[in-house]
Amino acid sequence: MKGREYMKLGQAMGSELARSSAARALRESHDSRPSGVVDTAEAWQVAPGALIRKSGISRPTSRGLLPMVVLPRGPERAHDPFVPRLQACRDRYLHRLGSILFRGFRVAEDAQFRNFVSALSGAATTLDFDIPPARRIIRRWPGSIQLPASEDVLHNVRAYSRYRPSALWFWCMVAPFNVALVDCRDVYAEIPAPIRQRWSDRGLTYMRSFEATGALSWALVFGTSSHAEVERRSEQQGFDCEWGPQGALRIWRSCSPTQLDTAGIPVWLNQAHVFAGASGGPWRVQHADGSPIAPADVQAVLQAFDACKTLLPCEVGDVLVIDNMLTAHACLSPVPNTLGVAREYRTEQES
Repeated sequence: MKGREYMKLGQAMGSELARSSAARALRESHDSRPSGVVDTAEAWQVAPGALIRKSGISRPTSRGLLPMVVLPRGPERAHDPFVPRLQACRDRYLHRLGSILFRGFRVAEDAQFRNFVSALSGAATTLDFDIPPARRIIRRWPGSIQLPASEDVLHNVRAYSRYRPSALWFWCMVAPFNVALVDCRDVYAEIPAPIRQRWSDRGLTYMRSFEATGALSWALVFGTSSHAEVERRSEQQGFDCEWGPQGALRIWRSCSPTQLDTAGIPVWLNQAHVFAGASGGPWRVQHADGSPIAPADVQAVLQAFDACKTLLPCEVGDVLVIDNMLTAHACLSPVPNTLGVAREYRTEQES
């Protein structure tokens, strides 16, 4: 999508967001109970025999708790008998609240984590597991960025790509660690309105350059020497591409900085705060009209993330699932190879 075409789309999107916000305010004025709030009584009916409780590790939001905490009544138990109830809980609440922490269900081995995730994900999804100590296959296709585990970079995985995980699963394997979480609807509300409007009007364009040879060559990153295959994969991810005279490759994609959740609430969904200002790296981001993103805008976005985030202390055996659109995360593990990850993709990908 070209910059000028995107500006028209961005203006329409901005108007839609404004109408959505006004409609939501009107609904809430007639209903003192915020949409999506989960109370303990309702949760008991969803998962009898498993307690969903308000916990000191959760952060209250206008929609409930971040994350919702699910644990068995009494001592730790195997998760198998609870699968139908836990799946119902996940289906009902994940896409409303944004994250659920399952604690005390004896997920102690690789196979148990795989079974747990597979059972709760459902048939209409595909799963990509990344569990140490097996050697990790780093898929460097443009949708994958490498963020240091110790760096507090809140992000939605592949927020700039058409083909992004719908949900992420994290398993605390052998040592406790912290996960930073933030509800991206709260981030949207926290960002000053003029910045939201400016970004919606101007849009965002992500760009990445690949060398013809070397460690960052397009052939190594894409795993093929075929120009046609690279173009096919780029189109699948929503990127345009251009070949340079010396065999280099440039790809780019223009998109909105926001989306709407299933209730019509705006969600701040982009990674401009990760890429903006990066010098010398393969990724760059600017507004879709070609103008640079103001450093003050980026700072305001970072401040909004910081104001809304909560720090979740994970215990060994915990399994955390997050909605990758609604919730941004940063895994802060001081010990290498202590975190198992599964990425969940819907059979029908978002456009």
